[in-house]
Amino acid sequence: MFFNAQHIYIMAISKNGKKFIISTSIAAVFTAAVNIYSPFLAPYLIKNGFGKETIAFLFAVSPFILIFFSSIIGRLSDKLGRRKMVNYFLLFQIIAIALYIFIKNDGSFFLVSALILSTIGTNGYGIAVFRKIESKIEKNRGFITGIFQSVQSAGGFIGPIIGTFIVSVLPLNFVLKIPLAIFFIIFFINNLPQANPDHQPLDGKDFNFVKNIKKFWAVKELRGIAFLGIAAHFSIPAQAVFIPIYITEGLGGGLRDVGIYSSVFGFFHFFQFFAGRICDKKRERGIKMIFYSLLLCAIMFIIIPFAGSVKILFLISAISGLFSGFWNTSAWWYMATIGAKIKEIGSVIGSYASIATVGHLIS
Repeated sequence: MFFNAQHIYIMAISKNGKKFIISTSIAAVFTAAVNIYSPFLAPYLIKNGFGKETIAFLFAVSPFILIFFSSIIGRLSDKLGRRKMVNYFLLFQIIAIALYIFIKNDGSFFLVSALILSTIGTNGYGIAVFRKIESKIEKNRGFITGIFQSVQSAGGFIGPIIGTFIVSVLPLNFVLKIPLAIFFIIFFINNLPQANPDHQPLDGKDFNFVKNIKKFWAVKELRGIAFLGIAAHFSIPAQAVFIPIYITEGLGGGLRDVGIYSSVFGFFHFFQFFAGRICDKKRERGIKMIFYSLLLCAIMFIIIPFAGSVKILFLISAISGLFSGFWNTSAWWYMATIGAKIKEIGSVIGSYASIATVGHLIS
């Protein structure tokens, strides 16, 4: 069976299972908050006087920063633990949104600062939480990874719906103000009294970007996934910048259509636990899924310019969302399995993110 109710029940009643449910639920809320504003950020900046070319150029700053910081974030997550790292990333998001709210067309420096902080905050939060969950898994890694990815992706579906409703009834800047309040609430929850595990001391090597990447590259099984990750990250600027502009200015759609597109894409990520079960059943099938799901997702993105209408674009979004979700789970399952063997899950996924983000920057 692809969906194993017994696994869910055991997870729910165990101590680690309860922590998993809480962490996963909060991660879904965080993802929803990010997706309330992210589909509308490019139209919001255009409304505030920024040109499309300027926006595209400035958005390239974010992946450039991640190339250098993701591997360090992963390493620090292994040593400092989830709670402390999450605090930093939530503060980054809060400061970034405050900058977005007050930004004007002559504030390129502040826009760059906001993009850097929000990008590190979003990606860093994901690395820290994913590392914490994966470090507690002893068996059924694919299925549990898929459940985490599926529930978290619910935020990618719900967030744009909330954002679409907001832009329909309230001024556009409210898609920033509401996530700001959500991040404050998550920050408060993250700092409620709880047992603090022992943290490992830091040293200068932990901040050595080159050393972390070399260590990742030395593992033969990880090299292929790094190249595929570069290819996968080519789609990020399209999702964040160009497709929203294409919908509103190329296809004559409105901000609601931008939200629907993002919601459809996020909804079909909800089925990632199917991919996880396949990975658990047979390792070879999981590895094949990494390649074929990415290939099919790429084909969907290639045909986007030929959509002709927003309805066809929604269908493309559904198919690409499904295959993108399968790629997510199978790739993270593969890397987490290797990371668990060497007891450095955070370092593995952080270094992968540094390498894969090269595709984002080039795109």
